[in-house]
Amino acid sequence: MGIPVLTGHGGDRAVLEKLHLDRARALAAVGSDDLDNIAVAIAAHGVSPGTRVVLRAGEHEAIAETRSLLPLGTIRDVTSLSAAYVLARLLDTPATGVVAHQHRMFVQLPADTFKPWPLAARHGCAHVDIALSS
Repeated sequence: MGIPVLTGHGGDRAVLEKLHLDRARALAAVGSDDLDNIAVAIAAHGVSPGTRVVLRAGEHEAIAETRSLLPLGTIRDVTSLSAAYVLARLLDTPATGVVAHQHRMFVQLPADTFKPWPLAARHGCAHVDIALSS
């Protein structure tokens, strides 16, 4: 496919410099370990501060620390987006997608209309009560 491949640890500055990260459109740090992904993001920012980084990270407390060190930009909670879509379909809402805008979520319906979708509090999911009582 003509895609260059370099094997190494993404948190290693020498690897990122060898990749010519400064010429990349973006770097995806999407491994299964949040702390490794954070290390990659920090190293990438050190090598090429202007390069976009897509960071997979959960609710690890190190994320808050990283936010204070790096401008992380737009953050999307993929788990909440996925849960909203699945729940909408379970509740017979004809969802075709889910969109997050600022601190609100919308379920996309046929004919490109959007329905506001409530976000559950982190320590109590109101959706469970809705799904179980239906």
